[in-house]
Amino acid sequence: MESNITGRPTDERWQPHEGRQLQARVDSRFGADGMPEGWWFGRVSAIAEDAQGDVYVAHRGPAGDPIVVFGRDGQYKRSWGRDRFQLPHGLRIDPLGRVWTTDCDRQQVYAFDREGTLLLTLGTDGVKGCDERTFDMPTDTTVGHDGTIYVADGYGNSRIVRFAPDGTYLGTWGVKGRGPGEFDTPHSVVVAPDGTIWVADRHNHRLQQFTPVGEHLRTVDGLGATQCIAFAPDGTPWITTYRDVVELIAYDSLGGRLFELDRETFEIRRSLDVNAHWVHPTADGHLWLACLAGNAQHVYPGWISAPGGAVDERAYLDKGEDDTSA
Repeated sequence: MESNITGRPTDERWQPHEGRQLQARVDSRFGADGMPEGWWFGRVSAIAEDAQGDVYVAHRGPAGDPIVVFGRDGQYKRSWGRDRFQLPHGLRIDPLGRVWTTDCDRQQVYAFDREGTLLLTLGTDGVKGCDERTFDMPTDTTVGHDGTIYVADGYGNSRIVRFAPDGTYLGTWGVKGRGPGEFDTPHSVVVAPDGTIWVADRHNHRLQQFTPVGEHLRTVDGLGATQCIAFAPDGTPWITTYRDVVELIAYDSLGGRLFELDRETFEIRRSLDVNAHWVHPTADGHLWLACLAGNAQHVYPGWISAPGGAVDERAYLDKGEDDTSA
């Protein structure tokens, strides 16, 4: 048996990681010590970094604004949304720097500028429905290369809704079901670098790929109950997922896995056991994770290895209590 930690043999029967283990370092309390006095995170539902390096965290808690913005160093910069949100869920940043968020309780989608000024609202406040003016617990939003807005209307409905850049309704696709182009909890929607639309079809345990107008192109099975899908700028797909939806419900999103997938085959390349609800990859190899346990995590390049590939326990002990290896 080989040794991964000096003096501690690895049992080959214990192989918890699909693909190769993700070797990185993790700040598991990102932003927790950088907020204003008396603030703390509630359930952290989504996270993203903009082109200027600011990190936006959406959380559900009574202490602090629902959207909190930090520098990469974890220090508070600004915040907003205390009177706007009831149950924040998704958060994405589009190529123009606009911050897109969904609110499951208010049945609305919002676009803000990076300072928190409201630019656009979709949906009718507090009204559930399934037409061009209403949602039923929307989960995520993304913006296509031509400015088309896509909303995953995911918990109450099972559809993707399209809007023009000015918010004009364009159409929808998807009904509840298991066939191609059908959904059971479309939890996450994102535009890939090639312009196609990918949906994390969570309760159907799969990803689906579509043209920008909703024509089904591909289904990827075998990845579990997919939570969030995001593409790094180089086209690498990352997902957060669970073995199955029963596990997700039983643990209330407190377990799960992070997968790096092959760009072409969508086979699992690397993985990490983590309780992430949301993932945002950056161009320089950093990952931002939102965890409903009540924390944001910063996964960044680095590995505490000693010569020969073993883990250096001295580096582990010296690295600080808020930074763990993974």
